[in-house]
This record gives sequence, structure tokens and C-alpha cells, in this order.
Amino acid sequence: MKLLSCNGKSIHRFVHTLTAFVSPLRWDRVRNRVYDENFYWPAELYKNGTLKLVFSDKNKNRYLLNIAKQDTVTYLTKKSNEYGYFSQTDTVITHYFEKAGIFYAKIPAMREELGDTVKRRLVDVFRDHQVKSVVIDIRGNGGGSDNTYGKFLSKLVQDTLKKKVVVARNFSPYIQTHYHINKDSVLNNATQTFDPGIPILKSQAMYYIRQDFNFVVPDSVTLPFEGKIYVLQDKFIYSSASNLSSLAKNSKQLVSIGETPDLLGGLQASTLMIMLPYSKFIFRVEPQIDLTDIKNVDDIFQNHVEYPVQYSIDHLYLRTTTQEDIYGKDFLQKHDPMFGKVVELEQQK
Repeated sequence: MKLLSCNGKSIHRFVHTLTAFVSPLRWDRVRNRVYDENFYWPAELYKNGTLKLVFSDKNKNRYLLNIAKQDTVTYLTKKSNEYGYFSQTDTVITHYFEKAGIFYAKIPAMREELGDTVKRRLVDVFRDHQVKSVVIDIRGNGGGSDNTYGKFLSKLVQDTLKKKVVVARNFSPYIQTHYHINKDSVLNNATQTFDPGIPILKSQAMYYIRQDFNFVVPDSVTLPFEGKIYVLQDKFIYSSASNLSSLAKNSKQLVSIGETPDLLGGLQASTLMIMLPYSKFIFRVEPQIDLTDIKNVDDIFQNHVEYPVQYSIDHLYLRTTTQEDIYGKDFLQKHDPMFGKVVELEQQK
């Protein structure tokens, strides 16, 4: 069913009031509004008693659901698979699809030893088979080290994967002290500026760091491969996994498929940890925003997938309740819409 309203407000107006309670809210760049599927979690919402939700079914019939803080929930169907960050186990999953000539690798996190594993299996497959295309599945991958994907992509890419990186960093007194900078040091630094020559956020005092960066350089000895490298992503990618998605936009050989995270990225700044002296409450603060390749302010969300593929409600239900291996060959071929898009694009070639 479709959720229409909460506590007498249209659902989108209600979610818009939660900026102080839900972190982080996601940004719907198409409809220009914030959203969060778990908007009902904050305890503050139940201080006044009951959450009143109005739903509509396919026949436009309306239903009222009241949720009070003392209520409990019983699920009719047991959930078999998680949908979120790091939702897979810590193992690499690889397959070779003989008929299509596709090598597939699912990477749960950007840990360098997992990149080594993919590289070894990739070399083994190339030894015995003709590989026409490669699929790198980073759904649910919360990041880690950029060296992880560099370990195996360096055997496949024909050109260096690089970007002219531009990041914006807060120019607050705390940041100035932490990084030992001031106005003069920024003006006299070749890689730092107050005028980056691109769209910027007006509400924040910031300085900008510019740097040409090579993310992946081809090995001196590469595998015999000239096909496409497809990157499958959902909204639960972050950090170096997000970087890989952004690299696909700037490469003819890499192609991104799936969903956008709808979150701001910081491009690997060292996260600041601040502890209050008496309560010992800890703040974890990301000090910068990635502005690389932006043409307008909306572009700061990065991860502009080339082929958007969203899960339907029916597929999400299947994906979270099935007893099949959702990263197994059968499920990928029969049910997975993102892998299905890969097959479609390869057939068009």
C-alpha cells in the first residue's frame, strides 16, 4: 500500500519536519525533497502518544494504522536477507556465466585482501575462458580502501582512471586549528583556494582543495580484455565504494547501474572526533564535501548512475524473504533487475 499521511500531515510534509531527529535524511534529487524509509524510528515522535498513519491500497481504499510506543510488532514472514550497509557476509562471491561470457564479482566491503581475492579469481577465469564483460557488484558496500578495487581493475582498464578532485572544507575556527591553516596559508597554497570557479554552497564559509588524482593505473601486464566493466550499486554505498561509482561516470569502459545513495560524500577526509569534557558525548564530524566535476549545486550528491534501476516493492519483498542465495547464479539470472540490465546492454552490443 501507499503511505499518504502521518499525524494529519501529508507524508512528505511530515518527513520534512524531521531534520533534527533523523540523521542522515536522504535527498530525492528528482523530486527535490528529503525522504527516509525509517522516518518512524525516532523516539521523539512518540512523546505525544500515537503515530497515526493513513494508507491507500491499489483500489484507493484507505486504512488507518495507529502505532503507540507500547505496541509490539509481529512479522508474518521471516526476513532471510538484510537490505542495507554491509548486508552481505564478509566473503567475496564470484561467478562465470558461460553463455554470456560474464565474470561477476560481489564485494561486500573495500578491504584490500578482498581485492586480492577478486584479482586471483579473475586471472583464473581468463586462463580458461573468454571474458566478454565484467560485473563488479558493490551493493551494500560501505567502503574502505580505494586500493581494493584498484588491485583488480588495474588488470582490466585500458586507460588510467583519474579525476580532477575538488573538495570543499569548512573554514571554521575549529577546522583552522585542527589543520593548522589560516587565510594567508590558504592564499599562498598552490592546491588551496577560496575561489574554486565552480558552483558553491552560499551558507557556509569554506575553502577548497584541488588535486589531480589517479585512482587506478593499468598494470604493465594486463589481461586480454576490451569489454565493459559494469558497476552494480544500490543506495547503500559509501566512501571508496562511492568513489568507484563516480569513476564510472568519467570512464567509457566502466558503466554504472542501479540506485544513487542520495547522500553527500566527503571523499575520504579524516573524520573529526570531538568529545564533550563532562558528558563524554562523542561527535563524529565529516569536515568536507566532494565537489568534483559539478556543473550545478545539485551535482554535489555525485554517483549519477548511467542506467538507473530501482527495485520494485515486489522485488524487495522477494529479495528479503527468499531462501535462495540472492547473489547466486540462478537468482541473478532469473530475478535480479540490475544484473538483468547488464544482460540487456550486452545483447544490444
